[in-house]
Amino acid sequence: MLKFIVLFLIIISPIFSWAQRYSFVEYSTARGLPQSQVTSIGQDKNGFLWVGTLGGLARFNGTQFKTYSNDDGLFNNKITFISTKNNEFWVGHEGGVSTFENNTFKNISLGPKAISAQVSSIISFQQSKIISTNGAGLFELKNQVIRAIPFNVPDGERIRDIVQYKSRFFIATRSGIYHTVDFKKFEILPNTEELSISDLKIKNDQLYACAYQDGLFRIQLDSYKLKSIDIPKEFAPRGLEITKDGSLWASSNNGILVLKKGKWETVNNENGLPIGDIRCVYQDDEHNIWLGSLGKGLIYFPGDLFVYFNTTSGLTSDLILNFNQHKNGSYVIGSYDQGILSYTNQFKTISNEN
Repeated sequence: MLKFIVLFLIIISPIFSWAQRYSFVEYSTARGLPQSQVTSIGQDKNGFLWVGTLGGLARFNGTQFKTYSNDDGLFNNKITFISTKNNEFWVGHEGGVSTFENNTFKNISLGPKAISAQVSSIISFQQSKIISTNGAGLFELKNQVIRAIPFNVPDGERIRDIVQYKSRFFIATRSGIYHTVDFKKFEILPNTEELSISDLKIKNDQLYACAYQDGLFRIQLDSYKLKSIDIPKEFAPRGLEITKDGSLWASSNNGILVLKKGKWETVNNENGLPIGDIRCVYQDDEHNIWLGSLGKGLIYFPGDLFVYFNTTSGLTSDLILNFNQHKNGSYVIGSYDQGILSYTNQFKTISNEN
C-alpha cells in the first residue's frame, strides 16, 4: 500500500503545488532528545547523528537517542557548535570546547573573558585549532594551551562563522567579511563593510553569505565580486546550507527558503513545518535533510517524496481510509466521514454518505 500512496502523491503534487503540504517527523524530548532547542547537527565517521541543544548533547542511531551532559565530561550542557570534519569530533559551548576521543569527552575553557561567549566555529590551521566566538573574538588552541588572537576590527568580538577556501580563511562578523591566510593580518572583503554576516558557505569557487537584514549574497572568489541573490523581501535569513545536489537552503525564524534549479520554494507553517523558528539545516551522508528548531527539537524532512493533503488542499475530510485509480486515470478516495471522493483535476464528492 505504501508504494501506491507515494505514487499517488507524486502524480498529483505538481498539479496541486499551490496547496501542497509537506510531511515532517519530529524528534522531541518525549522521544529522548535532552532539550527542544536544537542549535547544531553533525554526523560522525560511524554514521551516528549528533544533535546539540541548549540542554545537552545527543547521539542518534536512527531509532534512539543517547544523551550526554557535563556529567559525561562535556564542558557544559549549552551546545552551540558541532564539528565532525577530518574524523575529529569537536563540540563548542558557551565559554569552552569539548573533544570526543576514545569514547571519552575532554573539555577546555576559553578563559574568564569568554565565560559567556558562544563558540561559533572550530577549524584546523597548521598544527592548531582556531576557535571563533560570538562575544569574545578569536582563540588558538595549540598543545592544549588557549591563547587569544588579536582581531582588531569593528565588532571583532562578534564572530558568527569561519570557512576555508584553499589557503585562505573567511570570517563572518557584524561588520562584514574578513579574510586572512595566517590569522595575523586581516583584510575586509570589498563592499561587505555594512553587512552583518550570520553564516558563510563555499560552493564551486563561490562564497555564499547570509546577512541578517540584507538577504543573501554570492561572491566570486577569484575576483571578490559581490552579487545580491533575489529572495522574498519579508524573508530574513540567518543560516545557510548547500546540499549535495547544489540546492541552497536558507533558514530563518519564519521557515526555510530552498533554491532549486533557479526557483525558490518556501517551507513554513502554512505548508506543514511544525515551527517557523529554524536554527540550522543539515544534510547527512545518506542525503537526508535534518532541521534544528528552537522549540520543536530535531525535525526530519522527507522532502518532495511525501506531500501531505488535508481539508486545506481541497479534501472534504482528513480521515482517508482507502483509494484506487480508475482506468480513465481519475482517483477514487474513500473517507470515514464524508463518503466517497474523486480526483481528476480537483477533489469532488461522489457520495457523502458514511
